[in-house]
Amino acid sequence: MIENFLKAILPFQRDWRSIDLRVIAYRFQDVWFFNAVKAVLDPSPASKDTRKDLPEMNELLVIHERWDISQLDELLASISKGELIVGGNIVHIKRFDGQSLKPIPHPSFRFYERSECKSELGIDLASFVLQVYESSHTIHEEEVIIDHQLRTAAIPWNGLADLRQHFIRFRQDRASRRDSFLDIIAPLNVRMIEADIEEEKVRTVIDRKTKTNYDGISLSVLAHHSDGFIERVSYPIQKDETVLILKSPPTRATVIVGYRGIVVDQIDLLGQTKNLRIPVFQELLGNIQDFASELKENGRRLEAKVCLLFHLLGFSPAHYGYGTDDVPDILAFPKSDEKVLVIECTKREPDLGNKLTKLSTRSKEISRALGGLSVLPVVLTALERSMINTTDEDKARNEGIAILTQNEISTLIQMALDDVSPMEVVNYLSGLVPSARTGY
Repeated sequence: MIENFLKAILPFQRDWRSIDLRVIAYRFQDVWFFNAVKAVLDPSPASKDTRKDLPEMNELLVIHERWDISQLDELLASISKGELIVGGNIVHIKRFDGQSLKPIPHPSFRFYERSECKSELGIDLASFVLQVYESSHTIHEEEVIIDHQLRTAAIPWNGLADLRQHFIRFRQDRASRRDSFLDIIAPLNVRMIEADIEEEKVRTVIDRKTKTNYDGISLSVLAHHSDGFIERVSYPIQKDETVLILKSPPTRATVIVGYRGIVVDQIDLLGQTKNLRIPVFQELLGNIQDFASELKENGRRLEAKVCLLFHLLGFSPAHYGYGTDDVPDILAFPKSDEKVLVIECTKREPDLGNKLTKLSTRSKEISRALGGLSVLPVVLTALERSMINTTDEDKARNEGIAILTQNEISTLIQMALDDVSPMEVVNYLSGLVPSARTGY
């Protein structure tokens, strides 16, 4: 996997000048064992300042260094060997087999899209990532002692989770886990910072963190028009702000930014629509594209936002679930005697708190109350599709429950913009029942 990582980043190697290396390690069998390591390839020079507000403890090693990018091979060799030398200390990146520590044989390698990299790793750029994971070998009592020492140190931190979140920059739930993580992140330093549609004009603004040559950046637009025609345009990037003139105002457009053959950013923009609910929404609440982003980020009042989404899709939604777990969150009624949607919303795993079983039971009760009218149970989760557990998928398959993730939010917004019928929405959601989807 290390060879694949090196091959993937080769076209971008001139974009980075240093490695921002952050390390937390704890004592295990009289050696330093990694708790959290993050190495980010950076366009800044190695002389850039490092943090000076880090704790100094006997049982915890916390180090922030900057290496020259020429030391990347040394860093990767350390991962293979399982021994990383930082601050004059050897930090073991190994697995304990019950008798001894041994190097972890197969680091994982994958590409993170920009939004996923931001939410999972705290880097707001598409990135190639090499990762190592290992279960923690500390016991609860040892971690409690470390937490107390951090809180009472000369420069206090609110326990190990605070240190992992705000120094290593893990997201909150990852910072709170007991597992050990290592991430080597190679960000591709091009992204969109603005994009919008006005009539037939598509405007984008590119951020080039390394001021890379424009020749390596490409802009592609797939514009959907009300007559079903899809206008496909590739446009040369010659400056940070680009305005592309289409043949006519689109209903929506997918804007794709490529960098040296890799898609580094993509956004769906919403244009004109025949759905009268959309202009009313935008007059009262603002750009519907911002609403789509809010739904993906979940945040506060997720149920109210989902209720509004199904209103835009032509349903008559009712928010029943405020303040209680005894009834479903939302019922969405179509225009005629079609399937009624029984919707549960969650920011976490679909079956957290046995939610899927409760949803199935509620749906059957509602069907009886409606005189046998067909219902479709739907669980909407703020997680991405890739984060859904197989056990949750199996349970949803057995109960006939559609799993709607943040990956499908843009599709539903586009369906609202296209003014499709509620029945088409029901058919789409029915395809999200695991047994109905290829690959489940």
